[in-house]
Amino acid sequence: MLGLFIYSMPGYLVKKLLGARPNTSMSWILNPVRVVCILAWRSYKFHCLGLLFLSLSLLFLLLLLYSMPGALSQKIVNAIG
Repeated sequence: MLGLFIYSMPGYLVKKLLGARPNTSMSWILNPVRVVCILAWRSYKFHCLGLLFLSLSLLFLLLLLYSMPGALSQKIVNAIG
């Protein structure tokens, strides 16, 4: 009867076989790139968002200027013919 009781307790057998897990997480040591990204995001959140907005706006303007001559020439040709 004792054997069935041991298996019915959740996690009892796992703790006996594998031992207790540590309370601290090792991910801060094992993944330093993630740590740097988290710390940089906390400190420079608004700078990063501003840079992203500025780069997207600049990309939009460059695409607008790149496609403008073709669109203007097409309007001129279609207006004549």
